[in-house]
Amino acid sequence: MDPLANGGIYSGGNAPTGSVGPIGSAGTGSRPNAPIVTPPDIQINSGMSLDKKPKKGLIIGGILAVVLLIVAVIFGVMSMNRSGGNGGGSADFGYNQFLIYANYLLNGSENTAAIGNYDEDADYTVVDAYFDEDKEYMETLKGLWDNFYNKFMASEKAGQKSPVLSAVEYQNELMDFISKNSTIIEYDDEELMKLYASVGLEEAGKQVENRYNTILTSIYPSGRQYAMSLINNAKAGLKLYSDYDGLGCFVNGAIDDVCIERNAEAANRAYSEYVNNEEAEVRSGLVDEAVDMLIDNCFSIDDELGGGR
Repeated sequence: MDPLANGGIYSGGNAPTGSVGPIGSAGTGSRPNAPIVTPPDIQINSGMSLDKKPKKGLIIGGILAVVLLIVAVIFGVMSMNRSGGNGGGSADFGYNQFLIYANYLLNGSENTAAIGNYDEDADYTVVDAYFDEDKEYMETLKGLWDNFYNKFMASEKAGQKSPVLSAVEYQNELMDFISKNSTIIEYDDEELMKLYASVGLEEAGKQVENRYNTILTSIYPSGRQYAMSLINNAKAGLKLYSDYDGLGCFVNGAIDDVCIERNAEAANRAYSEYVNNEEAEVRSGLVDEAVDMLIDNCFSIDDELGGGR
């Protein structure tokens, strides 16, 4: 047994009957005038003072306190990292980022004010930006959405199937489509006619596909269908010009109306084929609907998030 353990046999406690008590003490079994008896395993001159022995417990306690403090600090840092530094833990799903996006979508300002309820009479900013073809606004809007979406998808809410997760994923599809569509300039009849006149049917078709390929890669299924309708519509127009050209009615990059009248039957067949293959007009309202859904679904997300509570 280590004589220093638990304070040692000379720590100041009562010694067993018959033993020699602490130096100079008058405890049971001691003799005031007896010679000093040195315990077998301890040398008085060993350099260790008896009154320093209890400090061993203090040192151990201090070390434990430091270890616990380090563990607490590490745990705190890990918690901060998981929460994005705001102490919210994995419960921080980026509601402030959502409000910044929502306010910019609805009001054109980046702030964290509550967005309230949908107002059918309100003039929401995203609608004006869409009709004004404001590409800069759409680019900023997409960046603000990505800030929220990335944080939300890294939170615990993204791992739980719920109405809010579905609403967020749907909004992400809409944003992907709207932002990509805002970068595209659709062919009008005049530009398409010039394209055919300059490069011919086959090459013109390739250029049409290249222009609309951005929308064709959208993660929004209806957006991809819309892109295909734009491509098919443009190619139908190119085919019509090619048919008129075959009749000798496409002259110097323009349609010769006199020739069309002279070849009315064949020209009418070509035009009927064009109308049957035209798809973009049928789906022309899709983008308008997508913008409306951006607004409506934005309020749905806010409702599902419970105002951030």
